[in-house]
Amino acid sequence: MKVSVVIPNYNGEKSLLRTLEALKNQTFQDFELVVVDDCSTDGSLAVARKYAGKVLSTLKNSGPATARNMGIKNSQGELILLTDADCVPSLDWVEKMTAQFKNNGMQVVMGKVEIERSNFIGDSISALGYPAGGSIGFENIWKVSPEGYTSTFSSCNCGFRRKVFDEFGFFDEDFPCAGGEDTLLARKISNGGGKIKYCPEAVVTHEARAGLRAFMRWQAKRGECIYLFRKKVGSIKGDIKNRLWSISNTIKMHLRDPKIFMIIPLLALSMASQQYGYLKARFNDRAK
Repeated sequence: MKVSVVIPNYNGEKSLLRTLEALKNQTFQDFELVVVDDCSTDGSLAVARKYAGKVLSTLKNSGPATARNMGIKNSQGELILLTDADCVPSLDWVEKMTAQFKNNGMQVVMGKVEIERSNFIGDSISALGYPAGGSIGFENIWKVSPEGYTSTFSSCNCGFRRKVFDEFGFFDEDFPCAGGEDTLLARKISNGGGKIKYCPEAVVTHEARAGLRAFMRWQAKRGECIYLFRKKVGSIKGDIKNRLWSISNTIKMHLRDPKIFMIIPLLALSMASQQYGYLKARFNDRAK
């Protein structure tokens, strides 16, 4: 099976270098590497051109969903693996991901995301489950069956058979940032009878979110995405129920951890910032 690795990038010059170095040294080397630059203003393009076999550019800064879709549509692989420019795949990542698809019925695979150690705030943010399970693990943020199946994936570490996009469509490009477009596609796949397998052996390391202001801006953007997601799917009661379950897991796992005194305020800030973003998006939508 032909394999393509697709990476969207926006101003990720420093982190992208680490990503591409890791891909250069994979145990499995027979894959096409596609980087899609979303109109970066730093030196990302030069870094990408040094390592990637195919480098594409969007016409305007349009968000990661648009960049991913461009990369997928212009790749050659029967298997499409996705990661991000702020992630570092383990050296056997491509090998572990592609091995899952030896099962002919496998359609989508979600890998494990580990968060780099950071400062006290950054480690506390990771303990909330951000991003992709954070430091508490994917299986404590989203439910995984005893057989290893789940209902969602994060676009920073996942893989697909190409025919999945033919059947269920691509990432929704209405989303202004990462956070919602992958959940929406996962819901379409799950509701359509597709299966998503969690593979903890396929690991990428993600940069920590270490700044408080950046965290609040990020959560506000997530709130905007939540509004758009709800507008597209209707009820999100199941998502709210799952979030409350994951918050409970976070608190239980850190009751005896000194970070609990930072985790609780961060949870409150997260909810407040998301609500702000949600209301802002609703107001702007109604003002159109």
